[in-house]
Amino acid sequence: MDDFDDDFGQYMKGEHDVDLFPEEEVFTPVDPSKMEVKTRFANKEAFKKHLRGYCVLNKCQYILDRSAPSRIKAECRFKTEHDCPWFVYASKKEGEKTFVLRKVNLEHKCEGDPQNRNRSADPHFVKDFVLDQMKNKPKKVVPDPYKIKEDFLAEKRVNIPYTCAWKARNLVLQSLYGNYKESYNEVPAFCKMFTKCNDGSVAKFTFDTVNNTFESMTLSFEPAMREWVSNVRNYGMQS
Repeated sequence: MDDFDDDFGQYMKGEHDVDLFPEEEVFTPVDPSKMEVKTRFANKEAFKKHLRGYCVLNKCQYILDRSAPSRIKAECRFKTEHDCPWFVYASKKEGEKTFVLRKVNLEHKCEGDPQNRNRSADPHFVKDFVLDQMKNKPKKVVPDPYKIKEDFLAEKRVNIPYTCAWKARNLVLQSLYGNYKESYNEVPAFCKMFTKCNDGSVAKFTFDTVNNTFESMTLSFEPAMREWVSNVRNYGMQS
């Protein structure tokens, strides 16, 4: 019963009570315009996020020449075509998750994409951009893909494809509200809460017996059922 009451309390919270942007562990931010040797990052993902931001800002693109849990080397995507020497190399500090930028060559012999496209602006990078924008707006409304494309081009000067904006929007929704699969796992608890809050009401749900995927959910409110039964009886008596 205690576990259910805890779940029930979560369901009864109004949408305005939910903190869409909970506080996270804070690391010292790194200027995205800089790529300096000895710069430290919280972990590998933090370094890759900085790398994408740097490339978007400086209109360059990269491919991973060597990547492993403890190290990563990125080279210019057009290295072969233009004999471009650009590269960055970072590795994990022994005994820690921290990644340290070890070597760089930021000289470029490549020109930016004539259509202002950049593979560094992937859906995850654009997702972070959208979340940052939403933090500064009074209404936490997730923009549609076309609006995301328009805003990203205006601020970052990068033309992302519609599919990238669409995937980024889905990632934003997932980060705020959870994914669909996890939500369906809450159906049994929701039905239990529904019947507890509405005496006499009925909640039924079904899951596929083979792969256990959600199939359906039916909610029947007691007042509506009572009125239906009353009308059926009255109709039968009149007949």
